[in-house]
Parts: sequence; C-alpha cells; structure tokens
Amino acid sequence: MLIECFREKLLVESCCNRAEGGLIEIPNSVREKELKKIWVDCSDADDALLIRLEAKKENQLCPLFRRTGLHLKTCDGIILLAKGGSYHAVFCELKTTWDAVAIKQIRNSHLFFNYAHEVVKAWHGAPADVVSSWFAVIHTGAMPILKSKTKFDRASVPNIYKPSRNVLEPRRLRLTEGRGQSETNPLPVRELAYL
Repeated sequence: MLIECFREKLLVESCCNRAEGGLIEIPNSVREKELKKIWVDCSDADDALLIRLEAKKENQLCPLFRRTGLHLKTCDGIILLAKGGSYHAVFCELKTTWDAVAIKQIRNSHLFFNYAHEVVKAWHGAPADVVSSWFAVIHTGAMPILKSKTKFDRASVPNIYKPSRNVLEPRRLRLTEGRGQSETNPLPVRELAYL
C-alpha cells in the first residue's frame, strides 16, 4: 500500500521505476565513466520501487528552492521495499571514489523522503507504519583510511561489513570484480538493508 501511494498518488512517473525480474537499476546521475549504474537484486522483498529525485540531469528537487545550497543535493536513488508487512527505504549514492559530499546528498534525500512519507500518510491513505531507513555510499575506489602517527584512527575506518541506519555514517560499500555492475552479477539488497 505504501509503495502504491508513492508511485500512483504522489510522485511523477519519471521518478518511479518498478523492479523488473526482481532487479532494480540505479543510474549514476553524474554518469561517471567508472560507475555508470548498478543493479540491486530485490527479489527477497515482496515489492520494490526505485525513487529517483533527479529524474533529469540538473533537475531541481523543488522549483521553489533557490538554485544553490545543500537543500538541492540528492542521492542517486531511494529503494522503497515492502517485506512481510514492514517497509524499508534504502538511500544509495554512487561514487567512483569515496567523497564526503555523498553524506550531504543522502541527508537531504532523507529529509525529503520524511516529508513525502508524511504527505502520503496525511492525504493519500498510506499506512502509518514506520519505514526503516538504511544508508549506503557505493563506490569502486579505494577505501579511505586516515593514519595519525603510528596509530589508525578507528573513527576513520569505515564499517564496511553491515548495513547502516545512521544517516551521518552510511555504509561505505566498495564494489570489486564487477559486483553489482551488471544484470548477471547484481548486488544483493541484504548487503544494504536487513529485511
């Protein structure tokens, strides 16, 4: 019901893509040479929808907003999932190498999603269920590790092994050996969220 409300009653068609054969394709809005898009296998979910806040390049999040500022930054895609009566939103940003700007893009997309979720609950009959949010920056470059003297700063070593629910510390997922970069080798959604 929540996915239908987003797709049919709130967002324009160009922002919504259904999973085809259990796969969701997330294009990189920057169209970087090394990471143009990824595929995520969402077949574990009952239903899945990709929300793209930048349906077209240089598309403003809202025409009422001024053109410069962090309020215009958005992530490459939000995967909205339904599984066994619960809902999940996975915020994904694609980068060739790790970039802290990705956190700002994810944060702003999360703020917009929270607003949109309240709108579909208030005006479109969406269920009042809580949506679990998950955050990931997906890249192909080297993982950043800061070194201070002879000790490693533990805070600078990203948690690469499990999904993150902290918008300020998204999972930094490095794709290797073409993983996630083709339809035949998709990234399992369980690496991005615990369903």
